[in-house]
Amino acid sequence: MSRVLIRSEALLDLDDIFDYIADDSLDRAIAFIQKLHDQIEKIAATPGMGRRRDELLPDLRCMAYGNYMIFYFSMNDGIDVVRVINGARDIEAIFQK
Repeated sequence: MSRVLIRSEALLDLDDIFDYIADDSLDRAIAFIQKLHDQIEKIAATPGMGRRRDELLPDLRCMAYGNYMIFYFSMNDGIDVVRVINGARDIEAIFQK
């Protein structure tokens, strides 16, 4: 099994996504977060997949899942998830902070 590290900012992102969806449906929120975690596991199994985003941070990669972008660094044995952000947001501004 590939290793997955999830940074505190990404955990906060996941909490926010869950809360937003749970406002409409707790069951949908649980299911969506589980599917998002499944996607993260798939990425970890093939960490070189995804688009390079060197303009945000050197060696940063991203992969879309629905309306969300999973930002991560590849590691020899998995991935380091930095953020999970809605693609409609100003991603460049978020990474400048």
